[in-house]
Amino acid sequence: MDQPSHHFFVSYAWVDDQTFVDPLPTADHRLGWVSTFVDRLAKHLGGTLGRATEGERYWIDYEQMRGGEPLGETIRAQLAAASLLLPILSPGWFASHWCLEELSAFLRLHPDGLNRVFPVWKEPVERADLPPAGQAAWDTLRQVLGSDFWYLDADRQVRTRWFPQPDPTDRDYGNLQQDLARGMAKRLRGLSAAEQPAPDPQPNPQPDPAAAVAPIPGRHLVLVNGGSADADLVRDLAECLAQRGLGYMIPLMAQGDRDPSLKPSALRQDLRENLRLCTAVLMLYRDGPVDQVHEQLREYLQCNARRPKGSPVPSLDLCHAGARPLSFRPPEMQVHPIGEGGACTDACVQAFVVRLIQQAAP
Repeated sequence: MDQPSHHFFVSYAWVDDQTFVDPLPTADHRLGWVSTFVDRLAKHLGGTLGRATEGERYWIDYEQMRGGEPLGETIRAQLAAASLLLPILSPGWFASHWCLEELSAFLRLHPDGLNRVFPVWKEPVERADLPPAGQAAWDTLRQVLGSDFWYLDADRQVRTRWFPQPDPTDRDYGNLQQDLARGMAKRLRGLSAAEQPAPDPQPNPQPDPAAAVAPIPGRHLVLVNGGSADADLVRDLAECLAQRGLGYMIPLMAQGDRDPSLKPSALRQDLRENLRLCTAVLMLYRDGPVDQVHEQLREYLQCNARRPKGSPVPSLDLCHAGARPLSFRPPEMQVHPIGEGGACTDACVQAFVVRLIQQAAP
């Protein structure tokens, strides 16, 4: 019997799905925050994919199947059968060794696992408050852009949207879910296209440049960076990498929609933490500003200087758009030109991937 195929697996702590009302005798028992969230997200996903039944292709443990072992065989099989992982993050999630193991198992089962994880932050969690295992999971999840379903009220207190009961007046809840569903649908379409069988070869085929970039050996996590004026291009560049099965992270300073109240020191600290985790750095420069790009390059060099002796140094590549000069160029940086239109082209990413393959060659 073939394994079932799910669009996503929901990883959650049971404490986050408690009910705050007494259900009617005939009512469905799934009335908690997680159940409400997943039910509505599934409808958004079905609408985005064009069929309601597509949104229903998910798996969630409502029967509390977790036993005494760290991870049961049934749940492991469901993780293997799921295309995406949807962790509902909270203090309860990080306190659950089952949830931590679900994340670890999903990443082991799927070589490009980080590209398949869509974190949902039910509330913020401070890294310093977590035990070592939780901190390791927090570091992993911070590499992926998540969806925040919490906000600060007028008294600067953290509040979870639609908690403890649904609030139809909170339109942001639905908008955030719709954005999340669109991102998941886009990733599912990309995975589906990658799994399609290759066409039959034609007689005397011409060399295909794209063939030179697949497969990509090793497990890579690419830091994609650039000036704030190029935030949209940075995002496009990251999506091009994801389509090739590469993990990526975008530091806060390269995100156009970041919190404007963040101090420069916080942005630099975020960049340094990401630099310590990455295996490669891919910069983009079109409009910059150039001082931001220079600052990021200096942080790259300083981070490498602080690395323990013998530890691997991430490669450094630059996608350079247009004719604007970059007056600071480290000797180890490889430059890949982008066309006059200034768009992020596959050719630039392909050149970067070819370099990764060459570096991995014995």
